[in-house]
Amino acid sequence: MIQTYTLIFRMRPRYLLDNKIIEIVQNIISEINNILYDGNLKLFEPAYKKTACKEVDLTFEHLNKLLNKKSNRTNYELGIPYIFSFFSSLKEEESMKISFLLGGSGGDFKNNVIVYLSQNIFEENDNFQKVCNLFKTIINISSPYYAFMANSLNDNLSTSYWKEKPTFVHTLNYFDEETAQKIGIEKLRKLQGAEEADGGWYLKLLDEPLDVDNPSHLEKQKQISEFLGLTD
Repeated sequence: MIQTYTLIFRMRPRYLLDNKIIEIVQNIISEINNILYDGNLKLFEPAYKKTACKEVDLTFEHLNKLLNKKSNRTNYELGIPYIFSFFSSLKEEESMKISFLLGGSGGDFKNNVIVYLSQNIFEENDNFQKVCNLFKTIINISSPYYAFMANSLNDNLSTSYWKEKPTFVHTLNYFDEETAQKIGIEKLRKLQGAEEADGGWYLKLLDEPLDVDNPSHLEKQKQISEFLGLTD
């Protein structure tokens, strides 16, 4: 099976003003465009068939209309985040999907930014470093309490995320200060690839995306997760 990768940014439940939501959406898309697409990114809004998909208008006025859709406003009143989804190509193997769930306050509804990277994103040698740079940039924009890069064939390790701590480390990881304290700052200081960043701790597990077919990758994931006391 094909291994695909997803950047996931989990934000604490909180209401966000409409202007702030639009600012976050615009800034993240702008950084994806600049870092991964050299300024040539086109995004489309989902539709019932491909021929009906329209290129996204990222102006404040259009995004504000999306915010004020009846379904979004109904969810907002229930404390559920607004939902936006865009994708970058009509060809599945080339497409990168971006989903925003922002503005919710209910404890059961986490605010998230999710970037589904295209299947061929790592075919170019320097793209992993670009993804690392993008990961750090979105952390700065969204201020998550936890963020990571998930592998689609390894994602069972991310679904049971926590009450107190994460359950595993991934290729890329970010823990805010509170989460890092629960894991143990002194433990993080001892790890190669760990550094203080953006009000918390950044941890790069590997110098390439985690490959489930590489036993050394899985062993390192297991060892570091155990060292940080994350596994049961």
